[in-house]
Amino acid sequence: LLQGVGATLGLSATWAATGISEIVEENMANAARVHAVERGKALRECTMIAFGGAAPLHAARLAAKLGITHIVVPAGAGVGSAIGFLRAPMAFEVVRSDAGRLSGVELAPRNARLKQMEDEARAVVAPAAQAAGQANASLQVTRLAELRYEGQGHELRVPLSAGPLDEAAVQRLLADFETAYERAYGLHIPGAAVEVVTWSVTVATPPLPGAVAQLLSAGAAAAPIGQREVWEPALGQTLNFHLHWRFDLPPGATLPGPALVLEHETSTLVPAGWQARVDNQQHLHLHLQDSSK
Repeated sequence: LLQGVGATLGLSATWAATGISEIVEENMANAARVHAVERGKALRECTMIAFGGAAPLHAARLAAKLGITHIVVPAGAGVGSAIGFLRAPMAFEVVRSDAGRLSGVELAPRNARLKQMEDEARAVVAPAAQAAGQANASLQVTRLAELRYEGQGHELRVPLSAGPLDEAAVQRLLADFETAYERAYGLHIPGAAVEVVTWSVTVATPPLPGAVAQLLSAGAAAAPIGQREVWEPALGQTLNFHLHWRFDLPPGATLPGPALVLEHETSTLVPAGWQARVDNQQHLHLHLQDSSK
């Protein structure tokens, strides 16, 4: 394929691959710039977290385009979604549509419906929680209402306070909606009618505690297990990249670029001018050492 693309354009396979990679990375960079502008964020002040099978290969080049100087490649980045799925709380959500003005909601029927929804969700989650050694009493209940100004086509999900739904809870829900609306759109509409579209109840097991990652003092440079010639598009030449097996790297180990960190599901590219360091949770931290690279 690359030879065909290169022959058509009068390029070598190497430059054809470089062009394809450049287009992919520039498209990602443009999307990041748009999101940053929409949210009023300065990308140079951000840390990039690279996860997914291809992300650790593209991360450094993408960071260079965006002016980002710090990248974190989590342990298991290539299968991060699977790890997240396995560690995620067991949960079940029950949603009921019941459109109408918030000011006109009938409290007794609504409380009865919310209790019925919670019981339905508990009946699904409780057996799984018990099988996992988590008592039914530890289950967490989250209740939400989807609200909008009357006549609008988009809703905001707003949490319900604990306890029975009464007039005071309805007023808190209204105030929380207007706060959320102003946070999302920069304004709220005083006096406009607010309507409820749906109600939801989610029952879930408590989330598993996370381990705190700490970047240790830099240790000795890790010994490579080999080297490989890799085309470095930023320099327009082939360099010898040191090869490292990620699971052999101790916490605190440093890896000066150019280097490739290999693992089962992906590889992390550490270009010339960058340095990687391993933290206490086996996450890789890439830092730009030379801004000219």
